[in-house]
Amino acid sequence: MGAVSCTGSYFFAEGREMNEVTEAQTQALGEYSRRGFTLDNDGSIALFLLHEGKPVARFSQVGATPQSLQNECANHLVTKHGWDGCLWRKGEENYVAR
Repeated sequence: MGAVSCTGSYFFAEGREMNEVTEAQTQALGEYSRRGFTLDNDGSIALFLLHEGKPVARFSQVGATPQSLQNECANHLVTKHGWDGCLWRKGEENYVAR
């Protein structure tokens, strides 16, 4: 996959709250968008990955890819929240016991 485009209203639709997830953010973050991750920018070249509204990582908008964003989401969940690596919670559709 190519770099994530954050220019114009691609990620940040006009009139939306900063942490409101757009369709483009959902595509870039994948399943992690359902786990409290959002994207924000500073109006220049920086792209910020947030978890539950708190900064997790900073990327260049030019170099950020869906894979790099999702890798950072997984890393954050493992190191800060003791995540077991399962994207689905027990009882949800698609849950697979490990």
